[in-house]
Amino acid sequence: MKRRSKEDRQAAIHGEAETSRREDGGGGDRPSILISDDQLRKIGLGRYSIDSGDENKGKTHRWSFLEPHPDDPCLIGIPLFMHWSVGTEQGNYLCPRFMAKELKKHGFAVPAAIRDAKCPICEEADRQVEKYKKIKDGLSDEDRKAEYSKVRELNPYNGSFTDPKPNRYVSFIIDENDLDAGPQVVELPRTVYVGLIEQADDPDTKETLDILDCTDKGFVFSFKRSGKGREGVKYSAYKLKARGDAIDEQDLDTVVPFLSILNFVSYDELNDVFTGMPDEEGPSSVEPVDDPPARRRRSRAEEVADDTRDEIGDQFEKEVEEQEEKPRRRRQAAADDDPDDGEISPEALAIRDKIRNRKQTTEPVQEPDDDAEEAPRRRRRPSAE
Repeated sequence: MKRRSKEDRQAAIHGEAETSRREDGGGGDRPSILISDDQLRKIGLGRYSIDSGDENKGKTHRWSFLEPHPDDPCLIGIPLFMHWSVGTEQGNYLCPRFMAKELKKHGFAVPAAIRDAKCPICEEADRQVEKYKKIKDGLSDEDRKAEYSKVRELNPYNGSFTDPKPNRYVSFIIDENDLDAGPQVVELPRTVYVGLIEQADDPDTKETLDILDCTDKGFVFSFKRSGKGREGVKYSAYKLKARGDAIDEQDLDTVVPFLSILNFVSYDELNDVFTGMPDEEGPSSVEPVDDPPARRRRSRAEEVADDTRDEIGDQFEKEVEEQEEKPRRRRQAAADDDPDDGEISPEALAIRDKIRNRKQTTEPVQEPDDDAEEAPRRRRRPSAE
């Protein structure tokens, strides 16, 4: 299997840093956005769970990141926009609207189920925004915050109303604390992802560490998770250290395309779950409601997207008012653009284009002849006989 050059990997990491250096967090432990554990095991992959150790006193996680499949864009992890705790079963679902845009931006083929980029939950969020615009002048501060919370619970992103960011990333890793477990899939909270990017790309020196290097020149990423509950979980102690040995080719060849391990649902399927009943008439049958269905409690990550609940309410009102003041023509033009284009530098855009066209320039990574014979192979797991 062909490997990308070091320059291509570093360029991709630097490009992700340009668009991802934000303070934010993750949350939730229901991996319904991925295929089942049994399906993962059949293709040689495990599912990694980020826990806080015994009695939630703290655990240090140590990973080596695996380079993505050659048919995929060169990403540390695929960005995800998710709706949390939907319906009576409180499942998690990938947002058709935001995921379709995000996949297009990175050069993925958009799955048929979400190709129309329509989402019933986002449509309900839009209705709640319109409701807020009509009634906001007569609301008390407490009621205004309550109306904002209704919208926030429906939104599939971290960050602000006008600057949405992915709330999860999915990556392929090797657990350095349990090498025998082999390649695994992990959902990175945005907090952890940003911590990784900050370690990999120094904005002052412009040096980019090649964390996707799977040779003996690669790196191990570590961090600590402690606590429990939406208020108690904390991530800290982000570090990158030299690994010193190579990852086994068997583990590298286990990596599959990102989209093959994700669950995408159509508008109708998601609407059935969201409303609790089949939709026989299509999107127009979704009636506006004053209150969304019962939702999970807000995660700590969502609550710290702004400094306090007071500031959250003020920021939302400011953003809505700014939207109302924009000319209609400018508002339509903004809707047609990628949501992140305004923050991507020309250099980062050039890097993204380079990644999309990497097939024409990619060459196998050539290891020194002496490494080919002497490089340690600790990643090779004993075969079951």
